[in-house]
Amino acid sequence: MRTLVAVACAAFCVTAVTDSGHAQNGATLTPAFDTSEWLASNSPITFRVNGGDAPGTGALAVFIGSVDVSALLRRDGDVYRYDPELVRLPAGEHEVVVYRVTGSDAWSELGRIPIRVLTPGGFERIDYDPLLAVENAGQIAQGHSLDQLAPDRDTYQDFTFRAGFSTQHARPALTVRSQLNTVGASNRAQALRFGTERDDAPKFDLADFLVRAEVGPGALSFGHVAAGTHRHLISGLASRGVALHAGAGPVFATLAALNGSSIVGWSNPSGLGQDGHRVLSGEIGVEAFPARPGMLRMDATFVDGSVLPRTGFSQGAIVDAETSRGMGVQLSAMDPSGRVRFNGSLARSEFDNVEDVTLTRGNTLVIIRDETREARRFDLSVDVLRGVRLGSSTLASLSTSVRHERVDPLYRSVAAFTQSDLEENGVDVTATIGPFSARWGHSRRSDNLDDIPSILTTQTRLNELSLAMPLGWVIGQTGNAWLPQLSYTLNRVHQFGEGVPGNGGFSASHIPDQLSAIHGVAAQWYHAAWQFVYRFDRSTQDNRQQGRQNADFERTAHTATLGLTPWRRLQLAVDASNEEAVSEGIDETSEVRRLGANATVQLAGRTALTLFGSQSWTTDPFDGGAERVIRQMRLEFSQGVSLWSRTGGAATGRLFVRFAHQRGDLFGLAGTGAMPSAWTVNTGFNFSLF
Repeated sequence: MRTLVAVACAAFCVTAVTDSGHAQNGATLTPAFDTSEWLASNSPITFRVNGGDAPGTGALAVFIGSVDVSALLRRDGDVYRYDPELVRLPAGEHEVVVYRVTGSDAWSELGRIPIRVLTPGGFERIDYDPLLAVENAGQIAQGHSLDQLAPDRDTYQDFTFRAGFSTQHARPALTVRSQLNTVGASNRAQALRFGTERDDAPKFDLADFLVRAEVGPGALSFGHVAAGTHRHLISGLASRGVALHAGAGPVFATLAALNGSSIVGWSNPSGLGQDGHRVLSGEIGVEAFPARPGMLRMDATFVDGSVLPRTGFSQGAIVDAETSRGMGVQLSAMDPSGRVRFNGSLARSEFDNVEDVTLTRGNTLVIIRDETREARRFDLSVDVLRGVRLGSSTLASLSTSVRHERVDPLYRSVAAFTQSDLEENGVDVTATIGPFSARWGHSRRSDNLDDIPSILTTQTRLNELSLAMPLGWVIGQTGNAWLPQLSYTLNRVHQFGEGVPGNGGFSASHIPDQLSAIHGVAAQWYHAAWQFVYRFDRSTQDNRQQGRQNADFERTAHTATLGLTPWRRLQLAVDASNEEAVSEGIDETSEVRRLGANATVQLAGRTALTLFGSQSWTTDPFDGGAERVIRQMRLEFSQGVSLWSRTGGAATGRLFVRFAHQRGDLFGLAGTGAMPSAWTVNTGFNFSLF
């Protein structure tokens, strides 16, 4: 069907152009091949010139794209043929333009024939997008008044770059996409794997790569992939490996094999070259109503994985060898209107904490083996009201949701980050009336689900409340910029131990009981030329543990920010804050006051000047209430540049020079003499070349 439509469109285009040519010379141009089909680069181009004074009067000039192939034409009566033996057809979509030449300046167009030519590899389209970005961060001068303020390096010039590419190859029923990214650094401390390899980290490294082939409803991915949608088994696990996805109608399936941790670098390109450090997963899903995705869907997931004592490439830690095997199901459903939505999941996982001799070192330890445990979660959401009209222009909505989650003690899956020995139940209610919004949430959390007598059972109660209301809307003056947007938030957490565990050496004074609350009030004013925000926060910590009833804590903070745009090239901001912390247990009070300002001026074009300054006053209760003053100043000049134009954009970058100075009692060193100070001059640039 699509071929017939394309042929009809091509015929219409050629006829339309030919009609114009016929008015000039009485000739018509007709292609002798299917213009909707993709041609090989060596396919002949054949067309017929009929009627009028053709053939016989004047010569034909034929261009394919911008190439003149007139001298290579073969003629048989009114049929002309071009065989691309010497000059192949250019890949892509082009036009064959035919002219009648009756004199040196008498050219008349007979018509245009669209052609679509495959690349030498048989692809309809090949897109290539390179990436090359270079950054520099340097320090050309510095000074300090005390040795304690000396930087690690007096001067330096560090360079980093990112290089890579992305491609797309498309042919009938097949699309191949690829991407590759590398990272380089002149300073080894900034190398990609410095966190784990330290001095052995390569300065130039492979960050990620991906090759994905899509054939109809199926896809095969190799490189850095992500797998899993089950909360308790495997959820968005991203690493190097291979993944296969296939779908047919309402049924789809995914198989994946990944490295057991996030890896980078040139070695182990498949991610699967290390025994005992792999995760295999599979998922099959069914949409009961394909025309209404999400109305009723079921997914089944399995995971079989083992990990060695390895961490991700960016962190160092002591971890253990583990294996797990698990299966789970998920169900999502909603009513036809979408008002009622349900999501549920169940999982069972068999976990084995394999002995690692590098950790046990010959010692006898109690090792957990072959624990089969379960986890579940259910969410139900209901839109009680949806867009109900109140009055002429006010809409109201009300929704609620309930949730339940239980993860058995000792539950573990190597492909999911799930806290075990936990049960949580919660409810949330959200309401809106016009621009007014409110949300309330309550949850109850418990641990020690096996009720082991010698283990402390902890209960957590969480209440959350948030309100947002424009004052102008309340009093009927919506457009008044002097009336603020008001908001209030509350977060209240009560954590307490349940009873005194037996046979564990506990007493009543060891049982925690703490109530924490955070209140926040904010008022925001917005105008085209100015903005002002004031916020008040108060947090309290009420310790009710036996013997520690007076170990309470209270913190209050006032913050105000004023932003001004008096001119389109000038932006100003001033902020002030005052924070006070009171520790009732030791009868100590500390206070921090701060005043800061910054300005940005666009001098001309892409030239900018930025000035920042601040001063803070800190009262130290551990130093007899002494006040420490810190002053900071920063001045930066930056210039945007364009190196050259390129397809799809330009190579751009930015240069900067920055002077920074700080002076004050930075580390309680004022008693050593003059007020300590330090300054630096830094330079740098960043360029996106491709």
